[in-house]
Amino acid sequence: MIDAYSEEFKNRQSAQWWYDKASQLRASAAVIWHFGVANEVPDSIKKELGFPTGFSFEAGCFPVFPLLCGLSIETLLKGIIVLSGGKVEFTHNLVELAENTAFELDEALKKNLRFLSENVIWDGKYTQHLKEKITYELTGLNIRIMVGLGTNTGKYGIVSPMSLCT
Repeated sequence: MIDAYSEEFKNRQSAQWWYDKASQLRASAAVIWHFGVANEVPDSIKKELGFPTGFSFEAGCFPVFPLLCGLSIETLLKGIIVLSGGKVEFTHNLVELAENTAFELDEALKKNLRFLSENVIWDGKYTQHLKEKITYELTGLNIRIMVGLGTNTGKYGIVSPMSLCT
């Protein structure tokens, strides 16, 4: 008899498994971006899903979008590490993972990776980090990235939100 958990664990040793998982997460992020954040959801769909007419999908979906982007990039980086013969570490730190690949990281990319890391670790799931000081610092980082302080970026401070998931 095949133990499903053992089989799943073996599959995670394959770069293809990581790539497939990253693609699934990216596809989900794209749907959320297109239908929940970038475009207004028609009232008929809101009603069908049980949401009130005035419900804002942009406000409701935006926190989940960077969470899925971060998870997609995390799994893709872990797949690259597996493909290159490395060992996957149990971390959500995208800068650390990217540094274990052949990617060259400039400060702008590190900033975006830190933003996505924090969304995976806590900000995409919880209202605040367990440590109040970290919440304040990261909220400031999120606000700076989202409004694009010091950059020529778009609405959320990212040139193309989907570019973070490519």
